[in-house]
Amino acid sequence: MALDAQPLELNSIRDLSVQKRAWNIQFRVSRMWLAINPNTNETLHLDLVILDAQGDTIWVQISEDLIKTFQPKLKEQQVYIFKDFKVILAPQSLQYRLVLNRLLIHFTPTTIVEEVVENILPIPAYHFDFIKEREIHSRCDQRRYLPGMSSDS
Repeated sequence: MALDAQPLELNSIRDLSVQKRAWNIQFRVSRMWLAINPNTNETLHLDLVILDAQGDTIWVQISEDLIKTFQPKLKEQQVYIFKDFKVILAPQSLQYRLVLNRLLIHFTPTTIVEEVVENILPIPAYHFDFIKEREIHSRCDQRRYLPGMSSDS
């Protein structure tokens, strides 16, 4: 007699922490791009911004050696479940923040990506965060490379 499979326990982005745990999240890929060194044109990693049903966001980074494995499985605006990934603190040395969340999802060779065909969760397509007015002035006249922009923009 076969036992029924237990339903997958899904976590939200706000549940995530750097403590090692078997996280399972369902989300939408809002943005996806290759991070390229503008000086050498070398691909550094694949980056994603993902959103969950609560409207929370987190940055996902896939190292250069895993891009060929995972990039063909991912599309912007599609809903997925990720399993067996690592949660780390996002680098503090960044000139800009992709999202307000201070954590980052880092793929490992054992990360599992499952496309959700029939999505029943109301996951938004995009998310926008306002910054404080005092931060606007500190960002003026600074040349930065943002996702989707060339150095000539």
